[in-house]
Amino acid sequence: MQMHHLGDESATDDADAQSSLSQAGRDYTPVVDGRSICRVSPLTPSIAIAGAPVSFGAFEVTVGVDPHVPDALAVLDAVARAGYAGIDLGPPGYLGNGRELSDRLHERGLHLAGGYIAMPFSEPDRMPSALTELGRLLDIFDGVKGDAPMPPRATLADAGSDDRRRTPGRAHDDPSLMLDAAGWSRFADARQSSVRTTSSAFEHGFQAPSRAGCHVTSSCNRVRSSSCRALRASS
Repeated sequence: MQMHHLGDESATDDADAQSSLSQAGRDYTPVVDGRSICRVSPLTPSIAIAGAPVSFGAFEVTVGVDPHVPDALAVLDAVARAGYAGIDLGPPGYLGNGRELSDRLHERGLHLAGGYIAMPFSEPDRMPSALTELGRLLDIFDGVKGDAPMPPRATLADAGSDDRRRTPGRAHDDPSLMLDAAGWSRFADARQSSVRTTSSAFEHGFQAPSRAGCHVTSSCNRVRSSSCRALRASS
């Protein structure tokens, strides 16, 4: 009786395969033509990439509270060394105030990219004070924009609500955490007043992100909120 050892055959097959691959590697000659070269167009003045203090753990919740937050000069130096064109403001005053801020940016070849502000769009009674705070933010922009390739832009975030912050990610399954039709109408009106402030009175653009705890985190709410996107053009 003749016995066949499958393990031995497998080892032989593996050796043959490795030999064939090695020969194929020796015989391969790479072909280089225009299609295999990725050509990157030079950046235009309309494109700039910025860093942000929040990437270093410095933002509204930590600055002045957490002793481990890096100081402003360390953050500015790190962003400049990394080759960014600019930096976000972070909490007003963190990177400096007035001429101090402008000088710190200029010394490092950085421009101010913008600044973040949480707006209580769903609470009309709180909007007047929030708009005053937004005005102060835009005054900072006007004081440092200089010859930046693009003017600083405000990031208008929805402040959300205490209930949503206590239960992040639950609004999709809990209708009591959502805005009703009247609530979305108030939301749109408040957002329009903010957009008018940034786009008309101060001639600044804006961004509108979604984040945990706000009213535009779920896909259905982003659709409801999308009706506000045309407000900049109409304001």
